[in-house]
Amino acid sequence: MTISTFEQLVQCVYQHLEVRAPEALPDDDEPLHGLEFNHHGMEVKLIEADEGTSPRVLVFCVFGALPAEFELEGLRKLMEINLFLGNEGNTVFGRDAESGEVNFRFEQQLARIDLNDFIHSLDQLAAQAAEWRGNFYLNDDDEVAEMGAFQFA
Repeated sequence: MTISTFEQLVQCVYQHLEVRAPEALPDDDEPLHGLEFNHHGMEVKLIEADEGTSPRVLVFCVFGALPAEFELEGLRKLMEINLFLGNEGNTVFGRDAESGEVNFRFEQQLARIDLNDFIHSLDQLAAQAAEWRGNFYLNDDDEVAEMGAFQFA
């Protein structure tokens, strides 16, 4: 199924992932521009970005806090992954300035989203987030070579 509007994506996420809808959806006069939900233990934020001619959705997946004892090594590893993904231009690890939590962001044009592929991407990220929480990607030297898991079209 292809998606044409942010509201349609939100409704499909509600139905497909059985996410509990917010208590009150905005009226037609006030369109929905963002959604937060939990998916397999990972906080996900969808944000509509409609500048220009091709509306997009920004997807933020919260991986969690980086313990102080692993901060330098962990941030270095995330920078390596970001450099590896540099050619993609729309996928990146970051750190929330307020909470300090690590998040992963990617974006997709709404018109190019296939719902099944999008849900698969969220499943894949939830698994990656769970792995990250276990070792902060510090136990596996080959991890950066396997970062194809973070490439979303």
